[in-house]
Amino acid sequence: MSAMNQAESQLDELLAQTGVVIGSLSAQDSFTGSLEADVAALRFQIMPSDDVVFKRVPGIPTACVLVFERGFVDDKALAASVLTPLRQGRTDALPATDTAATLEEAVDKLFTGDVLLLQEGVTEALTFSLPNKLPTAQPQAERVIRGPHQAFIPDLYQNLALLRRMAQNPAIRVEILPLPSNHERSFAITYKAGMAPLSVRAELLRRLSFVTVDNVIDVTVLKPFLADDPYSPFVNVQLTERLDTAALSVLDGRFVLFAGDAAQVLVLPATLVEMMNSPEDRYLPRYIGDTTRLLRWVSALISLLAEAIYIAATEVHQELLPTPLAFAVARSRSGVPLPSFAEVLVMALVIEVLREAAIRLPNALSQTISIVGALVIGQAVVQAGLISAPVIVLVAVVALASFVLPQYEIAVIIRLLRFPAMFAAAVLGFYGVTLYAFFVLVHTCRLRSFGISYLSPISPLHTRQMSRMLRVPVSWFRKPQGVT
Repeated sequence: MSAMNQAESQLDELLAQTGVVIGSLSAQDSFTGSLEADVAALRFQIMPSDDVVFKRVPGIPTACVLVFERGFVDDKALAASVLTPLRQGRTDALPATDTAATLEEAVDKLFTGDVLLLQEGVTEALTFSLPNKLPTAQPQAERVIRGPHQAFIPDLYQNLALLRRMAQNPAIRVEILPLPSNHERSFAITYKAGMAPLSVRAELLRRLSFVTVDNVIDVTVLKPFLADDPYSPFVNVQLTERLDTAALSVLDGRFVLFAGDAAQVLVLPATLVEMMNSPEDRYLPRYIGDTTRLLRWVSALISLLAEAIYIAATEVHQELLPTPLAFAVARSRSGVPLPSFAEVLVMALVIEVLREAAIRLPNALSQTISIVGALVIGQAVVQAGLISAPVIVLVAVVALASFVLPQYEIAVIIRLLRFPAMFAAAVLGFYGVTLYAFFVLVHTCRLRSFGISYLSPISPLHTRQMSRMLRVPVSWFRKPQGVT
């Protein structure tokens, strides 16, 4: 490692220890007219932004530099419309131009897709708007009704351009790093200058340096290298394909990690509260958004504990059931050869098999097989007297509740964690359910995602960040002046 790299590494470690955040410089009033000075000032203003290209052109009669964001500009259109006329000295053949007199104005135009032309002896930047329509895709796994229906595509630089266009903030920074074991593939991290903690950036770069896979086909292969606790079933990075989710996360001060040409990105640090939210919550009226968020948390509890509570109530603590309900359950279970625990376990496994089968089948058959299979099997086992009707209803409600959760990984984790809850309920009843819920709660409280509590802002409690859970007026969480 060179002396410069060592010095930069020591500076990063020093700033990380002091808890400094990444900041941006203030823009100069105007360009100086010196090409080298203007290029250096513009680089310093946007650094680090590795997706920005500075291309020196031996123009006639003076040298010049073209500055553009790689994902916004088509190379063929740039060569035909700008590079060829400049090299031939035909400035009259350039496309329609505008000017930017200050660095701030130039940066704004640069990150909205314009091409900048800096010339020796000229105290302003010429800007070109070249025709280039960024491709878009529809999200497949994270569909919502309200909001932009845009997803990432399998192209790194165009994904960065899509993120910049969605966020519309010149403070967004981009760092592109080669894959340690394959220099033909690259990582890219994006963050907002002035909000993203430098300590998280340093830790992210450290963990990425340990990536040992030869080829990153999809960004999900990086999850084991980014986990704080590799033995925890909970994921501490958020996977998303939605463009607005990534843009809002960057503007909130989090990091977005791109890997190669994957059409999905990782958002970090990730908390359980953030992963239970949906972008649609921001586009709906306040009370509707809060109600849907509450519905997701209730659905998560139903998915995790509803079956265990039924087992505990019908096998261990029958005396706690109201008399009419106890008689109704007894009538439905008359003639059923299996205990409640076996009934629920068998039907839960059948539902999981149907779910996996629906995923693997072609789209034209998946919905038909899942719906018809569930109806036929449910009706058949009830008529055969193998499973009671309340168990069919219970398992169906739990399956529907799991579909409410916006993050697929969280839904899968809760579906898996409900099986130990069933065993605890069958052995210890409600005591087992309570101990198991307490164990899961303690485990999530001790989890960290790049130094951030997994249950933040609930544990530890941060009242000023409670708007991440409830969209109430911000003034409710502000302390009066002089109150500590």
